Amino acid sequence: MGTSDVTKQYNQLINLRKDCKICVGLKNPFEVEKQFDVNEIGAWSKWKGDLDAKIVVVGQDWGDENSYISSKGVCDPNNATNQRLVALLESIGVSVENDKLFFTNAILCLKQGGLSGDVKIKWFNNCASHFLRPLLDTIKPEITITLGRKAYEAVVKVYNEKIMPFKEIVNQKDPHIIHSNDFYFKLFPVYHCGQLGLVNRNSELQFKDWDRIKEHVPILEDKRIVEIKHQDNEFENWCKVNTNGFVFNYAKGTTGNVLHRVGCYHLNVQARKGRYTFHPKYCSNDLIKLSERADELSKTDGWRACKNCFKE
Repeated sequence: MGTSDVTKQYNQLINLRKDCKICVGLKNPFEVEKQFDVNEIGAWSKWKGDLDAKIVVVGQDWGDENSYISSKGVCDPNNATNQRLVALLESIGVSVENDKLFFTNAILCLKQGGLSGDVKIKWFNNCASHFLRPLLDTIKPEITITLGRKAYEAVVKVYNEKIMPFKEIVNQKDPHIIHSNDFYFKLFPVYHCGQLGLVNRNSELQFKDWDRIKEHVPILEDKRIVEIKHQDNEFENWCKVNTNGFVFNYAKGTTGNVLHRVGCYHLNVQARKGRYTFHPKYCSNDLIKLSERADELSKTDGWRACKNCFKE
């Protein structure tokens, strides 16, 4: 499917969502405050809505009508839940700021009764069949991460797969493979990273849950993320000279200054909680330190890379 076809199908889904009145007890964002509604499948997708995303994150629902109005339909990336999601994604080597991702919800319309208001199974069933599955079939991600039990069950049911006990599927090391008509994706259910989700699964355990996703993360935008504590002109200049023309670019990240090397398929270094390690998915047998300067950095920052990326 070409880019224009994907965009066309996505726009059709947006129009269908704006007209949807199937679920009794929910209100379509288009009907609440039309000036707040976005030309996306849902408000969360305005934050991250790349149609060529290789990773899709599925939450439960946007929230209630009052919170939607008070926020003017805009997702706040700096709230506690979203910041925890950013940290979890970074722990598997994915940059929310720089990588192409798609965020959506299993229920796209707005509930009543506050953020913790009840949700009905039929709402999940309706939205999954009319929007969630068509969306996933349009994007064709390699990985889908579901936040919480209800989002997991919505995806599994709409693809006619067997639902497993939630804790059991989260503890399962291997992904649940979901087959569609002409593609498949790896499904990784995790606990929701909101405050209520932390009651059932604390932060430390959630990071461990996400660790199993790390080795399956595809190459995103031909770059890996490396967080370093030492940034100086000498090392940056060495990188420009010794990386086959690839250039390191500095960018401000959520956890500090992040260094991106555009074009390297092998560098895959993750950083979490101050620990810096290498994950040799793409170059498991032949790792070398970047240089004498990198040798110094590696003692504290875990610099490693495959020598195929660099001049010898």
